[in-house]
Amino acid sequence: MNDIEIIKKDIKNKNYIKAEAELKKLILINPENFQYHLLLGFVFEKKNKYKKAIDSYENAKKIKVDETVLTFLSNIYVKVLNYDKAFSEFELLIKINNKNPISFNNFGLLLVAKKKENESIKFFQKAISLDANYKDAKYNLLEILEKNNKINIFKKTIIHQIKKFPDDMILKYYYAVYLNLKKKNEEAIKILEEINFSNYLNNWEFRRLNLIAKIYDEIQNYHKAFSLNNAANKFLIKNFCTKSFNEKKYYKKLENYLSILKKIKQKKIKNKKNSLVFIVGFPRSGTTLLDSILSSHSMIQVIEEKPFIEKTISILNNEDKINCQNLNTTLLQKNYMTLVQNHIGSQNLSKKIIVDKMPLNLIYLRAINIIFPGAKVIFCMRHPLDTILSSYFQNFVLNEAMVNFLDLKRTAEIYSLSMEIFSSYDCLQSDNFMMIKYENLVTNFEKELKSICNFIGIKKEKNMIEFYKNIQNKTRVRTASYNQVNKPLYQSSIYKWKNYQKELFPIMHIVQKWILDFGYNIK
Repeated sequence: MNDIEIIKKDIKNKNYIKAEAELKKLILINPENFQYHLLLGFVFEKKNKYKKAIDSYENAKKIKVDETVLTFLSNIYVKVLNYDKAFSEFELLIKINNKNPISFNNFGLLLVAKKKENESIKFFQKAISLDANYKDAKYNLLEILEKNNKINIFKKTIIHQIKKFPDDMILKYYYAVYLNLKKKNEEAIKILEEINFSNYLNNWEFRRLNLIAKIYDEIQNYHKAFSLNNAANKFLIKNFCTKSFNEKKYYKKLENYLSILKKIKQKKIKNKKNSLVFIVGFPRSGTTLLDSILSSHSMIQVIEEKPFIEKTISILNNEDKINCQNLNTTLLQKNYMTLVQNHIGSQNLSKKIIVDKMPLNLIYLRAINIIFPGAKVIFCMRHPLDTILSSYFQNFVLNEAMVNFLDLKRTAEIYSLSMEIFSSYDCLQSDNFMMIKYENLVTNFEKELKSICNFIGIKKEKNMIEFYKNIQNKTRVRTASYNQVNKPLYQSSIYKWKNYQKELFPIMHIVQKWILDFGYNIK
């Protein structure tokens, strides 16, 4: 057995330290050997030493440019979130071999990561055309078509694929999505209840349960809907996020913030002219609806749920984030605007009103008010029980905050802590603060829209009234509320909590104060 075969055996047995040492010796003897550098890069990658892995792959590429090294390079650049570098490697990879379906699928995934979902479609389609049995490309294509409102192509694709592969469980799931879109809910439920995702690694079982629950809600079997959402959330906690759920990081952070807030004496901030608008509110309170309306205006650029405020104040300790004493506001302003400019470009920054929509920034309003005196804040409010119920039912991308919404009681507790912090800020009395109630916006749209435009200082435009048409023609809304904002306003989501009064009774005592304080009824 030669040296390379021994090293490959070490790698297979996960003896990476020995493999690294041997490869380094071989490279000293023969620095122009392509395979040595390639394998060393692979070993570094397995040891999570990504910078060293990239250097080794690049050294291999200097010796020989082939599919293997380009594949490794493009994938590791994706792993370290260097999408521009990954993009270059994938482009070169496809030029070398335009018959490899895996390359086209991976390029599509990269475009999705770069927020270019519409551009990704043709690459998934190309991958499927090269290999009709390539499952991942089909699933990726269907996901992007449905999420980006390409409903006609989605329907055509799923009907074609389910005829060819009728036993594919994931295709069956997407076919149920199609049936639900067609309002053929009984057929959809029948298919979903026959699917078995027990052997699938990803969260397909959660998605299955979540979709059945959604359909049962639509057909007004509310007890069944709640039971299935509860089962879906428990499945997710047990199989994917037990540790993060039990750690309660975000919950503990809010408790810490609240204890700090109670100790400080706040000062009034003098307003200054500012072209920034911040949309805040608890998730599922109407922030995405307002975002969609405002983004239809020709003079407004909306930043959708980017943690720019969180990143800006990350240089501060927790106490300074809340009491905001002696802040270097010039530095903080510069850091924030750099993030914004990198995201939207300098041209939009100079010509448009910037609207930063990040719901849970409501806990940082004191900092926002001090760093940007004169910035306008729109607080979106919805009946607390509707907000909590919708958050509990929603399929969020899980992070330290959203993982709490997998439990109804925890969701109510997070809501109460957030509102306790929010309502303690004296800046809420400012002329630059406005509360919008979701219920009023939906039932009295023209009047509320006029008030919003007057508050921001813009003239109402026709596109704002027909905002849902603009949504259908633009890139996907990147939040959990897409399906609610790509259609005309509807009132069925108002006071939806009343359908679940029995299930919500155990948390009523946690949020009763806020229901009354914000002017809502308990019954």
